[in-house]
Amino acid sequence: MLKTQDNRYFQLHAAPIVESADGPRHLVITLRDVSAEILQQQKLAAIQDAGRELADLKPEEIFDMPVEDRIELLKSNIVHCTKDLLKFDVVEIRLMDQKTRQLIPLLEVGMDTEAAHRDLYAGEANNGVTGFVAFTGKSYLCEDTANDPLYLMGATGAKSSLTV
Repeated sequence: MLKTQDNRYFQLHAAPIVESADGPRHLVITLRDVSAEILQQQKLAAIQDAGRELADLKPEEIFDMPVEDRIELLKSNIVHCTKDLLKFDVVEIRLMDQKTRQLIPLLEVGMDTEAAHRDLYAGEANNGVTGFVAFTGKSYLCEDTANDPLYLMGATGAKSSLTV
């Protein structure tokens, strides 16, 4: 594996060509750009690290904190992880009311005001990607917001979205 100064990654592989019992006399060498794969692995590792960091709240640290302060600490950690580690500009977290299936806003950063306060429910249709993901329990990558039938505008100028 080779890394360049401009953060690109290349995988070098050499394999001998065995033509006789005398041993190999030639090599086939391939060089493959694996930057996208490596950067994706790094992002996944950052997500795992962020999850561990969020869960690393020691009981003695939060025992005396009021519930509101605990929620604010958790929100602060989430914003740090998503903005600083994952480089996401827009974040929205909603909690689902188990009885009504309504998705109640808990945290938003960078969302348009109207979108942040939009009524959404866990449902297969008419509730955007957020409602669909809450309904199915499966992550959704919207690669083209202009042409995705589930996407509801959440942030002006967004070209893609990831909902988990």
